[in-house]
Amino acid sequence: MKFNTIKLRIEGFNQLKLLSHFQKEEVRVFEVEKISPRVLILVIQKKDGKKVLAILEKMCYTHSVISSKDAKSVLRNSLGRLGLIITALICTIALSMSYGFIWRIDIDGNEKLDELIIQRMLDEHGVRVGTRNRNVDADSLINSFNALDEVLMSSVEVRGTTLVVRLVETIDYIPPHIPTFNDIHSRFDAEITRMVVYEGTPMVILGERVFKGDILIGAHVMDFYGLEKIPTPASARIYGRVAFSETVIFNETAFELQRTGRRHVSDEYRILGFSFGASSHDFARYEYHRQEMTLFENFFVPLRSLRTVYYEVELIEHTRDVNAHAEQLKSEFIQNMTIKAGSSPISTSHVLTKVADGVYRLSVFVEAELLIS
Repeated sequence: MKFNTIKLRIEGFNQLKLLSHFQKEEVRVFEVEKISPRVLILVIQKKDGKKVLAILEKMCYTHSVISSKDAKSVLRNSLGRLGLIITALICTIALSMSYGFIWRIDIDGNEKLDELIIQRMLDEHGVRVGTRNRNVDADSLINSFNALDEVLMSSVEVRGTTLVVRLVETIDYIPPHIPTFNDIHSRFDAEITRMVVYEGTPMVILGERVFKGDILIGAHVMDFYGLEKIPTPASARIYGRVAFSETVIFNETAFELQRTGRRHVSDEYRILGFSFGASSHDFARYEYHRQEMTLFENFFVPLRSLRTVYYEVELIEHTRDVNAHAEQLKSEFIQNMTIKAGSSPISTSHVLTKVADGVYRLSVFVEAELLIS
């Protein structure tokens, strides 16, 4: 367990460059966790706090403090949990001693019948919270409930310390359902290529350009004179030519983490909010694999084992083949688009632009025929 540490959430691109800068400034980081290409979570020592803050402000990264840990806070949390466990034990003993009484009343099925009427009938039969189980006359209660005009049948049952009252109310007249019909709208900006209309009135024609949300098929038909709309279901399969684009900015220089072959195994045990047995390592950068197991699971207070294997890694810098990397990014985008298009043919194009020294922008354009209804 490490004390005097701060857990930070850092947002910004080029996270490996930031970690490299920490190494140059001799800032030790622990438990590095990459949440997304923009979000990184790590732990630093409190003594490096000002130095880390200066680095983040200089490199224009945003950050927030998730937690701060020292010996006093850990002791305070542990004592708080110990009090909670003692309270739970006292409550368990008290409940077991009071098992012969009704401590809860569940009422179900009373959509029309006011719950106050049910409570009044229970009071008339001497049934309330704190009543002994053997004093509950279930048959008498059932007869009283069934005598009500709103109740078709009922049941009363004692389950442990809970009295369960189930009611089936009489059925009122339900007016017939009047269906409503919805228009079919376009899911994309597209140019109409094919239309198969089963029901409803087409609101577009082949070759027409539509935008996302436009009505394709109206949920109506016109009367004999063409003056009045008659509601009807709308059903159709409308296809359109849809254009997609994706823009990615990447650096010619890239960093990657490689394992050095060194590793460290830490076994930690946890019980009643306390933990012990964990060991630390001296890796500046590392990856880890964590496995948690529960020992003596059927005991009232189970013991948990947490094994963490740390692998030392080092930061390796290399120069990409710009054209090859652009082709890889393009292929990934086209592959995703092919899944959406299914068997429909697609057309593609791309533009690769150098926007600064070592920085490139790749724009990929794809057109495909998709089901837009």
